[in-house]
Amino acid sequence: MGIDIGKYKQDLMKFLIESPIIVEALQNEVDGSLNPEDLIKKSIFPYLKVKLVETEVKSYILMGVSERRITRNDTFGELTITFRVLSHDNHMDTDYGYTRIDYIAEEMKRIFIGNYKIGCKTLVMLKNEEYVYDEKHQFREMVFRTVDFNADGDNEYGNS
Repeated sequence: MGIDIGKYKQDLMKFLIESPIIVEALQNEVDGSLNPEDLIKKSIFPYLKVKLVETEVKSYILMGVSERRITRNDTFGELTITFRVLSHDNHMDTDYGYTRIDYIAEEMKRIFIGNYKIGCKTLVMLKNEEYVYDEKHQFREMVFRTVDFNADGDNEYGNS
C-alpha cells in the first residue's frame, strides 16, 4: 500500500509552477521567458541531484519524497519531503533584497506549510538550512514532514 510517490512529486512540481514568484525567480537569461510548465525538468526536478553545466548561470528546485509507516495496521504514514533550492553564485542576487535561494524558500514556506491540498492534513517544516554546494553554487535545503497522511486510499495518492 502507500502513496504513489511519482504522482505526489508531479503534484508538488505543479504547486511550484502555480506560483508567479517561483516562476519569475527561476527564469534566467539562458531560458528567457518560459511557460511555467517548461520549468519542469529544466529548473524543477523530481530528484535531489542535477547535473550542473559549468557555463550555465541558473537556479533550480530539486526534491525527494520518503514514506514511512507509523501505525501497526499501515493506515497512516509519515511523509518527509526534501527540497533543495540551488543557485549559481552569479544568479543569487534579486531585486528584492533577498538572495535568490532565500526568496524562493520563503515562497515555498508560504505554499507548503499547513497546505491541505496535497493529500495530507498539514505539513510542518523540520529544517531550513543553507549550504555551499561547490565553488560556484549554494543551496538551501528545506525538509517538511507530515504524520497525518492517510495512506489507506482516502486521498488521490493512495494505492489501495
